Amino acid sequence: MVARTRYGCGRGAAPVFPCRVPIVLLRQLEDASDEYGNPTSRWAREDILVFGVHTGGSDEVATATHPDATRCDLTVYALSSAGIDDRDRFEWKGIVYEVDGAPANWDMNPFWSPGLVQANCNKVVG
Repeated sequence: MVARTRYGCGRGAAPVFPCRVPIVLLRQLEDASDEYGNPTSRWAREDILVFGVHTGGSDEVATATHPDATRCDLTVYALSSAGIDDRDRFEWKGIVYEVDGAPANWDMNPFWSPGLVQANCNKVVG
């Protein structure tokens, strides 16, 4: 299954970015409450197709208090229409990564509108 969508900002034909890479998007829902009435979060799983995924890692120490911990990075190039924000998570090959900050919106430039966002994610292991 190939999801192809054309995006543009009125300045001519926009490129086509085929979204062929399946990934699980975990959206945070705050519609539940605990036994004391306090709001709690739960995660809704959504299978989506993205343009690309890049995994990386680092041998750098993640924190000074945990010198054995390493940081694993994931970059996801998703359609801007997916509405990804900094509260979401991605599951890639069985590992859950948290979105680190607001995704970079590549549509915010004066030259072209690709319809993609870059979500930088991380997970600390160890």
